[in-house]
Amino acid sequence: MMRCVLLFSRVVFVSKMKGVEMENRRLGRTGVELPVIGLGGIPIGRLTVEEGIPVINAAFDAGIKFIDTARGYNSEQHFGAVLKERRDKDGIFVATKSPKTNADDMRKELETSLQQLQVEMIDLYQCHAVRDEDALKKVMSQGGALEALKKARDEGLIRFIGITSHRFEVLEKAIESGEFDTIMIQYSFIDYEAERRIIPLANEKDIGIIVMKAFAGGVIERSSPALKYVLRQPVSVVPVGMSSIEEVKDNIAVAEGTMQLTDEEKEYIEQTKRETEKVFCRRCGYCMPCPNGVPIPQVLSFSMIYKRIGWKDMFLNWMEKAEECAECEECLPKCPYELPIIELIKQKREEIREVARKLGKLD
Repeated sequence: MMRCVLLFSRVVFVSKMKGVEMENRRLGRTGVELPVIGLGGIPIGRLTVEEGIPVINAAFDAGIKFIDTARGYNSEQHFGAVLKERRDKDGIFVATKSPKTNADDMRKELETSLQQLQVEMIDLYQCHAVRDEDALKKVMSQGGALEALKKARDEGLIRFIGITSHRFEVLEKAIESGEFDTIMIQYSFIDYEAERRIIPLANEKDIGIIVMKAFAGGVIERSSPALKYVLRQPVSVVPVGMSSIEEVKDNIAVAEGTMQLTDEEKEYIEQTKRETEKVFCRRCGYCMPCPNGVPIPQVLSFSMIYKRIGWKDMFLNWMEKAEECAECEECLPKCPYELPIIELIKQKREEIREVARKLGKLD
């Protein structure tokens, strides 16, 4: 019982924004106490550095102390512009990540992160988006990324090591290995399987739980029910992507209040679940590989990815690959959510085409 008390003890954090209180939670076995809302790095990367600085400063002023970025988010330099002045003064916990699986490449990524973030030490470096069990084996094998991160930890360049993945079987093996201090999971009231498979296991092993996609990649439009839902669970910190001072204020306002869902919010949750149940791709990857090379999870997730990161020319490649769909139906029985994958591929293919034309990417 005492262990549970330590694990889930709640401490009130009073921010610099008048009247705002955020709960502190422990980041698993790291022992670090952090306010429950963090700042995610994807939307910041769509801004210029000059545009991002006021948003980051507003988040720090509001009491946010956890930042999560990545080599691929194009926002390490945005955070670096602020961290050089405020990291020590405000006690900011810096987390970033890279998808590299071998030691040499991971070391190079780490050194680049240190330069971009303008810090001498990174609190948490994570193996990013480990896609399957084979990739996990590469990360953990001799000469793998984990080896580089352990060396960096011994050298004082990082404090803790984490892992992120969309595949629950990968996270389960990572937790059981005992090698990782934290995990990052996708979790929202639309995508809630982690409640059963991952959250209890991670808490049992005292692994810090970082939540990604609390808004289901932008599918959930209301912050209050989205954040209340995930924060009612024993997770450690929820980094939220924010690109404006108003978004910072809105999300902090949720964190300062009660986690009790109103009747109207409960109805919103149920309605959103009904509307998305047969169209929302969780990107679990069970439908893959496609015999014709269609990147099914990416194609089906185009709308939310485009909303989060803006246009990328890789979307044209997805569209071209989607045109290769032979409607063989091999993917259908593999989907645990029984999505109408073939019809969704057609819809998303045309959606990409329409967006590309509007942006002048297609004739």
